[in-house]
Amino acid sequence: MTDIHEIESELRADPSELRERIVRDVGSFTVALLAVTGSGPAERLQFAGTGTLVTDKVSHFILTAKHVWDEILSKAVGVGITLKPDTEHKFFIPREAIVISGPAAPPTWNEWGPDLVFLRVPPEFLGTINAVKVFYGINGPAKVKIQQEIGAVELHLLMGTPKEKGQFTDTFADLQITGMLQNIFRKLEKEGWDYVDLDMDLSLAYVPRNFGGVSGGGLWEILVYRLPGSSKTAWLGTLEGVAFYQFPPENNHSIVRCHGLNSIRMEFPNARGLKNPKPI
Repeated sequence: MTDIHEIESELRADPSELRERIVRDVGSFTVALLAVTGSGPAERLQFAGTGTLVTDKVSHFILTAKHVWDEILSKAVGVGITLKPDTEHKFFIPREAIVISGPAAPPTWNEWGPDLVFLRVPPEFLGTINAVKVFYGINGPAKVKIQQEIGAVELHLLMGTPKEKGQFTDTFADLQITGMLQNIFRKLEKEGWDYVDLDMDLSLAYVPRNFGGVSGGGLWEILVYRLPGSSKTAWLGTLEGVAFYQFPPENNHSIVRCHGLNSIRMEFPNARGLKNPKPI
C-alpha cells in the first residue's frame, strides 16, 4: 500500500511543488469567463466567473453557474474565455452562437439554486480551444481500483478565478485561476438536487476573503498515489461539483456551496435527450 503519510506531507507543505503540479493539471479543464460588449474602440470587458470544459465525446460545453450566464454573459455580444496562462490574448465566442441547457433559474438566487448551466461550444471554435485546453469526459474515469488496490490520499480541490486576485480595466483583464484545497463540511440533498458544502479556511494565503468570480468553478476529488514499483507520484481527478453560493464568513471560515455530481449528471444535456437544444 502507498505510504499516504509521506504524500500528505508533500501536499501540505508550503510551498508544495506537488500541489502546484496538480493545480496546473486540473487547470487545463478550467477557464475564466468574460462578457464582451461593443466592438472596435467601443469594445469593453466585464469579468463574469469561472467555467469547466466538459464533453460526452459528442458535444462540448462550458459548465458554469446559471447566475453567471443570466446576470452577465447573456447580455454580452461575445463570451470571452481564457486559454493560455501568462500570455496576453483574446478569444471569444459570439453569444448568439452559444446554446444553453440546464434548469430554469429560481425566482430569486439563493443557497438552494438550482444554479448551473451548460454553454454549448460551437464546433468551429473547438480547434483553438483544444490546442491549449482539455475537455473533461463527463462520465469520469474509474477510481475504485486505485482506492482498493493501490491506496491513495484523497483531497478536494476547488478551482476558481477570485475577482479580488485579478486586475481589471474596461478593456483588459489580468486573471488568476486558483486551486484551493479544502475540506468537505457536509453533503446535502433537497428536492432532487445534491449539494456539497466546503469549509473554506480564510486564514490560508491562497484562499480569497471573498469568492466573487469563483462561481461556476469546478469541485474536484483528487486521488494522489505512488505508481506501483516506483517512487513517482501520480493522481486522478474526478469532477464532483460546481460552485455557486457563498455563505457569510464566520470565525475566519466561510462555507462555499456547490451543486454535486448527481445534479451535474442529471442536467447534462444529452442525459435529458436534448440532442439539439435551441439557441436563446
